[in-house]
Amino acid sequence: MTPRARLWAVELSLALVLVVASHAVPTWIADAVWLALPRARSLEYGNLHDLVSLAFGALLAVPTARQSGLTLGRRPTLAVVAVALAPVLATALVYPNLPTRPFAGQRIGMWLVSPFAQDLLFVGYLYGRFARLAPPTDARRPQAALLATCGLFALWHVPNFFTMPAGYVVFQLGYTFAGLCLTGLSRQWTRSALYAMATHVLVNFIAWMTP
Repeated sequence: MTPRARLWAVELSLALVLVVASHAVPTWIADAVWLALPRARSLEYGNLHDLVSLAFGALLAVPTARQSGLTLGRRPTLAVVAVALAPVLATALVYPNLPTRPFAGQRIGMWLVSPFAQDLLFVGYLYGRFARLAPPTDARRPQAALLATCGLFALWHVPNFFTMPAGYVVFQLGYTFAGLCLTGLSRQWTRSALYAMATHVLVNFIAWMTP
């Protein structure tokens, strides 16, 4: 194995640990808070879990804010606007026609908090680490750092098989990978994670409000 391959193996191993931890740690903390502080139950458990997940992502991304894309980065071009808006328009057209719409009427954190928590970890922190190994260029297609991020982001949704219809989760794995490959181009081109975050919030909001 070459030194470069070893570095990638180490980074991907760390990333897999963080993907698992991003589920396990917030669940452990949310469970403890839920039991210890009865007043926390006014948030609903899911919203409490989302807030803890947000803190988990922030603890990783904020100390490395520049590397994690928590800046405006380069000035957005029309191409950036296009890749940011395309998933929003696609969701508005496709989601209302799906036979299964599991996010309709879910907790408010599903669109207001959870996207930020996920993107701080994936589009922010992990992409930033991968980009150190494979610095992105202005190429129009997703490059190594983005493809690795997209694969891990899709993998993060695998536990949904326990709570959602399997057919929908298979579809979800596909659209989360493809969707981030598209919206993540804004990260690749501008060095900022903020545009992908805005897209994620809007997409989840459409899914949440669609009956």
